[in-house]
This record gives sequence, structure tokens and C-alpha cells, in this order.
Amino acid sequence: MKNIIRRFRRFITNSRIPNRTKKFGTRTTTFAKKRPIATFFSALGLLFVLIALGSFLNKPAPEKVAKKEAKLISTYSIGQAPRVSFQAKIEKSGVVTISALAPGVVTYVNVVEGQEVGQYTNLVGIASNYSGGNVASLGRELAALQYTNAKDTADIQRDTIKKQREIAEKTDENADRLREIAGQSLSETRNLISLNESALAGVTTSLQTTPPTDAAYPQLVASRLQLEGGLAQLRAGLRNAEYFDNSASPAASLSNLGKDVALRQLELQEKALNLAIESSSLQLKIAQVNEASFYPSAPFAGIVERVHVVPGELVNPGTPLLTLHGDQTLKAVVLVPADIARKVSKVENSEIVINGKKVTMTPSHVSNEATDGQLYSVVYQLPAEYQNDATNNSFITIDMPIGLPDTGSIASYIPIDTVYQSQNNSYIYVLEGNTVKSRNITLGAIFGEFVEVERGLRSGDRIVTNRNVIAGDKVRVQ
Repeated sequence: MKNIIRRFRRFITNSRIPNRTKKFGTRTTTFAKKRPIATFFSALGLLFVLIALGSFLNKPAPEKVAKKEAKLISTYSIGQAPRVSFQAKIEKSGVVTISALAPGVVTYVNVVEGQEVGQYTNLVGIASNYSGGNVASLGRELAALQYTNAKDTADIQRDTIKKQREIAEKTDENADRLREIAGQSLSETRNLISLNESALAGVTTSLQTTPPTDAAYPQLVASRLQLEGGLAQLRAGLRNAEYFDNSASPAASLSNLGKDVALRQLELQEKALNLAIESSSLQLKIAQVNEASFYPSAPFAGIVERVHVVPGELVNPGTPLLTLHGDQTLKAVVLVPADIARKVSKVENSEIVINGKKVTMTPSHVSNEATDGQLYSVVYQLPAEYQNDATNNSFITIDMPIGLPDTGSIASYIPIDTVYQSQNNSYIYVLEGNTVKSRNITLGAIFGEFVEVERGLRSGDRIVTNRNVIAGDKVRVQ
């Protein structure tokens, strides 16, 4: 490289170029002095030539016109059931807080955290005072003694009632037998009366024919008096016999009524006895329930999650004692207005998010009547595998489909973000081929992120959800 530079310098030095350049400069200077105007216009023309030549030589290559690409969009197809987001309340069974039902002092805690317990296992003991006395236990013992006494004496009282019933029946039977006997002696009494009357008639006739001075007269008088007395007694006996023999007489009625009254009184005594025994049994059960409130037990088998009290602590009704965890059921309840409850889809799955996990399922029940004021309940029975991901009375988000998917009819809901508003109209952009077109619509009620369209939709419409397009844009669906 250095050799080439040296040779170039020697060529310039040894050549005639410098001398020729010097002579040309001298001539040019002399011409400019003699003819300055001509020189100016010559220089100006030369400058224009150089500018034009430079513009031609430096002309940029023609740029290629970039082809306008179609915008990438998303669409919402008519026929999809719109989804509305609601907050659902978790109702979790199987986790309960055992609370005190009676006031008192905790005497012992029978379990510890993490312990598995069976159903009806005693958990805590509560006493009426710090020395451990329990009025409820004493009341249960007293009720038990009264019930035992009622049971033990019941058989004796029933046997007594049985014998009194037999006495009443035998008394009535005896009265009936006496009437039968009286009936059997009626004919005999009538015959005897007839004989006495005949004898009395004979004596009377003898008295009439016998003079008073006769020695037999006093004896006849005595016989007559005796016969008249006997007849009076016989006639009285006959009347009594006829009275008792008559089944319609008051005597017979009194006998029957006495029997009925006695039997009914005995029946009442027996019922009173049974009632006393049953009352004693119920009193014992009441006492046992009262006593059980001082000794809370597990309502189901499970695991003790937390113990809230210690021995010696004073508790009142409602004071938490411990938390028990057993077999659980998990459900989510959404409260919605009547118009949404009637349109909740039972065909398409709802989307439920529990602790970041998405679950898809249909509602197990939609109430037909308002359950909370004027709100209706939509119930979801959640899988048991999500029990540890939700707590009782917490809230989760549920996206519910409102209405039915396309079955040949036009859907009435579209995303509210796809609607544009002008001063007088509401309109949307729909996709026709690969071009965006504007369409006027009439709006109805709003449900969450969706709005009802009363007029303006046609079957098969695909609504553009992007808001970076205008009518006439060429687009393609992603």
C-alpha cells in the first residue's frame, strides 16, 4: 500500500498536469476580469448543471408500497349463552362449633386438638359451681327415682283396679240373681195368699155363725187376726218380688248404673295410672336432656380442630367450646333477581373459581320461589375434593350462562363492550365475509357484562368484540 502511494506522488510530480492546471487558472482569471457579467452567468449556469446532475445522480430508489394487512379480531357468535358473574356464598356442612348450652364452670375437657372422636363422645364437662356440683344431675336422679317408683307400683295398682272391676261385676250379677229368685217365688207367694184368703173366709164364716159366748169364739177371732196379718205380709212380699222382678224398675236400673259408674271410674283410674307412668318417663327424659346440656357430646364422628376453653373457665350459653370437623358437603348459593333465575341455563356449564381452581358444572337447583326477600336461590353442589379450598360463609365468583345456546332461534344477549353509542342510536359492528359492517340495534335490560338486544340481530350474526376497528375495515378472525 505504501509503495502504491509513493508511485502516485512521483507520477503527479513528474507529469505536466500541474503546469497545465496553472495555465488554465491564469486564462480563467484574465477572462473574468475582462468580461465579469458573462463570467457570472457562465458560473451560474454551471452551478445549475451541477445541481441537476447531483439530483439525478442522488435520486433515491422508488419505495415499494406496503400492502395493508387485515386486522386480527375476535367475534361473539349469536347463539352463545351470555355469562353473568355473581358472588356465591359457600355453605359448608360438617364443620361445627360446639357451644355451651347451659351456664356453669368447665370441670374437664375430654379431648385435644387433632383427636378423632366417635359420634356421641363426651367432649366437655360443665358444673353448676366450682366444687363440681350439678343441679341438672340431681334433677335427673330425682326423676329416675319417681319413674322407678311409678313402674314398681303400677302392677299393684292395676291388680287392685282389676279386683274392683270384678266386685262391680259380681255385685250387678248378684242383683240379677236376686231378681231371678224373686221371680221364681212369685207363684208360690200368690198360691199361699190364695190359701190364706180361703182360710180367712172360712174363719170369717165361722165367726158369723158362732155366738160370742161360745168358748170357740175367741179362738176364731185370734185365727182371723193371724190370717189377716199373714195375708198382709204375703201381699207386701208379693209386691216387693214383683217390683224386683221387673227389669224396667228403678231398682234394676240403679244396679246397672252402679255397675257402669264403677267400671268407668276404674277405667279412669287405670288411664290415670298409665298417664302417671308416662309422665314420669317424660320427666326423666327431660331431666336427662337438661343434664346432657352440661356434658356436650359430638353430634357426629370427626376430628377436633380446636379447643376453645380450659378447666375452671366460666361459660354462658353460646360460648364456643370446641370446633369439630367431620364428613362434609359443600355448596355454593347465588342469590339473583327473579328475571335472571328464570333464565339461568341448566344446559351449559357455569364456571366456578375456588381458590384459583376452575370448576365447570350446572346448578343442582334453581328455586321457584323467592328465598331471601325478593331474591331467588341458585344452588351448586360442589365436589368433595374442593372442601379444603373454601371456608364456610366465604364468597366465590361464579360465571353463570343466562339463556340457552342457539337452537335455531336468535339469542337476545351480547357483550356490553361490543355496543357503541351515538347521540340517537346504538350500534354494533358485525362481520360480513372479511369486512366490518355497522348495524343499528335496540337495547333492553343489562345483566352483568351482557345487554339484551330487542331488535337488530339476525340469525348467524358474528359480532366484532374488538374496539380498534371501524366500518369497512378488512379483518380476519383469530
